[in-house]
Amino acid sequence: ALDGELVKAALAEEGTMLVGRSKEHAKRLLDMLCKAQKASSKMFGDFDAAAQRAEQGKGALKVCVIPLSKHRGYNFGKFYKRMVMPPLPSSVSTRVQLYGRLTRMDQQFKEVTYITLVPRRTILELLFDRHRFDDAVQASIEKLGQRFGHLAEAMLEAPAEAPKQGGSQGASATTKRAAGGSAAAASKRARKK
Repeated sequence: ALDGELVKAALAEEGTMLVGRSKEHAKRLLDMLCKAQKASSKMFGDFDAAAQRAEQGKGALKVCVIPLSKHRGYNFGKFYKRMVMPPLPSSVSTRVQLYGRLTRMDQQFKEVTYITLVPRRTILELLFDRHRFDDAVQASIEKLGQRFGHLAEAMLEAPAEAPKQGGSQGASATTKRAAGGSAAAASKRARKK
């Protein structure tokens, strides 16, 4: 049922990348697209067909179907304005790379859209919620880096001071807490359970 909804969403607008969980899933989605439209493979294609079309200067396929494993290392995404996908088992960095296939500096559209179809009351909904949380944390870390990165650079450029005499007595309160088990370490242990 989800695959049918993915195909339907991909067909809603030209210039769409449809992402499958695996090569096999992507192949199945491509077969469904062709059957649904009774169309030639010139309108729809896989990663190789899209790359070849872009190389020939012909722009985008109506729908390009790629597996999650193709999340980096190509630039023809500039011809696509939409990405349709199911919730995918992936890390933040994989999703950032995948989204980056469309958000190119030479992107041909002012706006790109990412659509994730999530079946309600399923484990996939939980996975998607976790991804949204992880992505929000990543965005916050990036914002902190932008805001305070100059301070870190200044600290790295400053000459190193010689350690103070006296062993651990000169250690800061933070270091002492870390040695005894910090709150961060305790929360990491709690998450593993």
